Amino acid sequence: MKRILIIEDNRYFYNWLKGLLKPYFEIAGAMTAKEGLERLKEKRPDLVILDMKFPIEPGGLPKKRMWLEALKEIRKYENIKVILLGSQNEDEEMVEKKIEEGLLDNCVMKYDLDENPDRLLEAIKEVLKEEI
Repeated sequence: MKRILIIEDNRYFYNWLKGLLKPYFEIAGAMTAKEGLERLKEKRPDLVILDMKFPIEPGGLPKKRMWLEALKEIRKYENIKVILLGSQNEDEEMVEKKIEEGLLDNCVMKYDLDENPDRLLEAIKEVLKEEI
């Protein structure tokens, strides 16, 4: 069974994602960047679902572009795919620049997935080359 790490600070949304994916995948979760990178080392997931707005420490305020720092650490591991979760008002220009720099290779950007869970399942199938 493929392993997915969800780095998401919104407990409601994390539980929603976990409930959606648990029938198909082994799920690990983290609420902060620090916790997420610890879980990454422990679990060695096949896929990381990374929120683009989350705190470094529990109870902290989201740090702008903290996801970029987390993504750089994730990229140190081979063969881990990433799905970035964002909203339509994310800094699209900056995301495009990072794509050009190669940082977002093998990343899939998904917006407002809570409106259509099938989009997330389709993205996971695409990224992992896995039938669900």
